[in-house]
Amino acid sequence: MPPYGGRPRDDLEIGLRTIAFERSAVIAYRIDQGQVRITNVFYRGRDFEHLYDVREEAP
Repeated sequence: MPPYGGRPRDDLEIGLRTIAFERSAVIAYRIDQGQVRITNVFYRGRDFEHLYDVREEAP
């Protein structure tokens, strides 16, 4: 799969992309200077969108 095949999630964090993996996880990643950098792996049932919202509210 090409690196831009995942879903853009600029609503959570600029440059972030996500892709589902085998119905059990969501992989969050960025494309940095032509390389894919995985930032996190969230397993089934985890409300990862809320985790990004919390980060933005922190001082």
